[in-house]
Amino acid sequence: MKKEMKKKLIIFGIALVVIAVGIVMACTLKFNRSLEFGSYTNLNVYMKEQSNLDDVRQIVSEVFSGKYKVEYTDEFYDTVSIKLKDITDEQLQNIKDKLVEKYGFDEIDNYIIEIDVPAIRIYDLGKDYIAPIVLSFVIIFIYNGIAFRKLGIYK
Repeated sequence: MKKEMKKKLIIFGIALVVIAVGIVMACTLKFNRSLEFGSYTNLNVYMKEQSNLDDVRQIVSEVFSGKYKVEYTDEFYDTVSIKLKDITDEQLQNIKDKLVEKYGFDEIDNYIIEIDVPAIRIYDLGKDYIAPIVLSFVIIFIYNGIAFRKLGIYK
């Protein structure tokens, strides 16, 4: 009986060490958050008609060499969202100027909207799951207490 208990304690100890190492690594190295969860600048470009994403990607890649993502915002393919990570004001203005030159927008404020999106904290992503997890653990402990009471779990 004691050998089995020692094996269980060793396995439990290894699991605790792995969890502790994971927590330390997450706190020191930070999480690898994708473009959507970090802070970025979003340009919404409202086109006059259907547009080609490759043309917009080419314009962005000529001016900006950092991380970016170009995609449609709806099923009509007339609104393009450009997400740009760590862009300078000069680069942003160059992209706007090239878009105006390519697509012939008469009033830039009506067609190109700039939005600065702040970073999302990791805690905010997981806080909705804390209460259900804690409640599940409490229910499991109560169930195990009732199910194994005859085996002397309380002692």
